[in-house]
Amino acid sequence: MNPLDQANARLFQAGVVACGLLFLLGTLAAGQTLTLPPTPLPARRAGPPTPASGYTIQDLGVFTLESAPGSEVIAARVERLFPQARADVEEILGRKLPAKPHVIVTPTDSEFVRRYARVAGSPPPSSVLAVALPGQDLVIIRGSGVVEGSNAGLESTLRHELGHLVLGALEARRAARLPRWLNEGLCEVAAGRKLADSEYTSLTSWAKFAQLPEFDDYAQGFPTHGQAGGRAYMISFAFMAWLGERKPTLDLLEALEAKSLNDAFQAVHGDLAGELELEWKAELVEDQSSFKSLIYSLNVWSVAALLAIVAGLRAYSQRRKLSKQLAEEEEKRAPRLARAWERAHERLTEGAPLVLCPECQLGTLSGDPPRCSSCAMTAP
Repeated sequence: MNPLDQANARLFQAGVVACGLLFLLGTLAAGQTLTLPPTPLPARRAGPPTPASGYTIQDLGVFTLESAPGSEVIAARVERLFPQARADVEEILGRKLPAKPHVIVTPTDSEFVRRYARVAGSPPPSSVLAVALPGQDLVIIRGSGVVEGSNAGLESTLRHELGHLVLGALEARRAARLPRWLNEGLCEVAAGRKLADSEYTSLTSWAKFAQLPEFDDYAQGFPTHGQAGGRAYMISFAFMAWLGERKPTLDLLEALEAKSLNDAFQAVHGDLAGELELEWKAELVEDQSSFKSLIYSLNVWSVAALLAIVAGLRAYSQRRKLSKQLAEEEEKRAPRLARAWERAHERLTEGAPLVLCPECQLGTLSGDPPRCSSCAMTAP
């Protein structure tokens, strides 16, 4: 490789490294904020709360609905969706909802905070869409936070919260709380969530590079907000969906009625929860696709990095092509140039007053050895 090629290669390698770092930083920096419901609060009170000022309560038979001016549209949709949502949740979890849950729909963010604080005694976690209080058979929905076409859609949110009411009753019967990851994962199953291909690709990449948190860590502290919260809900759901493909979800809930967590997993799935977690992660590693990970991780930064890499490859290719052309021209020119220098030597020997330089055809040759007055080329 000639010096020009070597320099070009070093330049290209440095560019690829720089662009790769840019791509990695862009991928790590990218993240979508996902707001999902928090864990049920351990409040205990019989019957629905007293209506707040300005709110009205409708007794709809299977549940009571409390709403205020400004939330009429969401409240009407809750009324329409509730019967099917209840049926779906009860079928998936194999457990009945409380006899008459109470649903509150708030029209604004500030009103959501106020109503929550009124029944729970403290402000809600920030940016949550809805909460369930199983001890009170109560669901509070932030009407202003509903975003259809996402996990924050009204139907999936309602089903998720009703799932918490079902699981809250189960926890009361067994006198022990379920791990938060199990509770939220089961509620996402009850909500009818489906794992998108991009989400599954993220899971496989996290598993391959040992970036999936341990469920024991989630049992100690479960994130509920931002990117970490969205990731925790997705991971918990994905594991429970994987288990549900092996045995029906309601079989596990039946076992949890009378058994400890590990005994229930052992009875239904034939192994401890921790061992099943390792098996699930091993399957994710086997399914990992670097190409899919690259495609689904694209964002502004990574696209810019890819464009820079493409530009670097194009420039390198052009330089290589030019170097090859110059080398070929030099190879063709060498015999002609050698003959031209021979003639120049002959004319100098014959005493010709002006002999043009064969290289540049501009300067004249003089001295010993002959040297061009323009390009400073010395005769070979």
